[in-house]
Amino acid sequence: MKFNIRKPSHYGIYIIFCINFLISVFIVIFYKKPKKQIILFGHVFEGNLKYFYQQKEKLQHEIFYISFSYKEYKSLKKEKIQVLSPLNPFNVFQIIRSNIFIASHGIPFHNLLSKLTDIKFFNIGHGITNTLVIGNPKQPNELFHSYWLLSEFEKKIWEEAINRTVSILKPTGFIRVENLVLNNKLKGVLKKNLNLEGKVALFAPSGVERYDLNQNDNFQYSNIKFLKLLESLCIQEDVNLIFKPHYFNYEFKNIENEVISFISNSEKLIYFEDLDIDDFNKLLIISDFLLTDYSSIFVDFLSLEKPIIFLDVIKRWENTVFTKYLDNEFIEFINTFEEFKKVFSNISKEEKYSNKLKKLDKIIYDDIYKTGSMNNYMSDLSKVLKINIKDI
Repeated sequence: MKFNIRKPSHYGIYIIFCINFLISVFIVIFYKKPKKQIILFGHVFEGNLKYFYQQKEKLQHEIFYISFSYKEYKSLKKEKIQVLSPLNPFNVFQIIRSNIFIASHGIPFHNLLSKLTDIKFFNIGHGITNTLVIGNPKQPNELFHSYWLLSEFEKKIWEEAINRTVSILKPTGFIRVENLVLNNKLKGVLKKNLNLEGKVALFAPSGVERYDLNQNDNFQYSNIKFLKLLESLCIQEDVNLIFKPHYFNYEFKNIENEVISFISNSEKLIYFEDLDIDDFNKLLIISDFLLTDYSSIFVDFLSLEKPIIFLDVIKRWENTVFTKYLDNEFIEFINTFEEFKKVFSNISKEEKYSNKLKKLDKIIYDDIYKTGSMNNYMSDLSKVLKINIKDI
């Protein structure tokens, strides 16, 4: 759960967690030997965290996920996921006594945990790094013992931005990408289960909360004119288009009712929550092509070797290293409606995976980072903890 300043309940959760945490820290001082268990933490139980958890049978350690969302906590409990709550003092004590902490985002009280416990911290990532500003970058949090990166390409982005090498930056591959590639063969079965026939497109824009960051409002999902164009093209080309906004936007209710209403009443546009689908990777698998802007989701979709339409919308990453690599001959951004109509129609008919995208795929993944990620995680855990890989 990402903290939302507009939700009073979030303040209550964090206050109770702080109280439980401080009490547990005091008690754990007298328990020098940590327990053999792995704690997973992130905004939501999906992506790399979820697929790492699914490998629990390979681990000697017990594995738990901590959820700050009571709704998510109840849902995961029903699914028999081993989940902990910050509202439960015994759960918080259990978290602090663990010896491995794997997070996809920043960790509450990270500095204090590092000083008072023997926990080893690992950042499993939730997407390729795309916000490092040239000349004024954020530094990797060296309270983590390792950052597990998508590939050497992501490491290059980090090191060019911070202008130094850092030993904790470790290319391992992403287990969610590995899962995506392995399960791509299930496309037909998944579409049948969802009663989807014909071509499927996925519209997955990035999470933009301020419209003044946009340089081209034509392709904003809040632009009804664009949505009407999408609908007419989908009817013309017989394409079902699934709209999947960024997590921040749908979780914090930043999407206008007018947009939701238009999509819900559309013949060919589908809001993702109206589908009986429990995994974002499945949306990528069933889709024949992707529409996006600067969202890093295109990197995952690229691994499936399917067409991508890039919409020129956002300037928020104008001076980032990531944008520097996007501004190349391999990516062609669409700027006008006329251009978009032509490209959409062509891809709907041909589904052509261009040679440019093949070259971009090679640059990002280098043919070696689509498999073996779990083995790479296990190897790094054993090195940092200085134990045999069989004991992880």
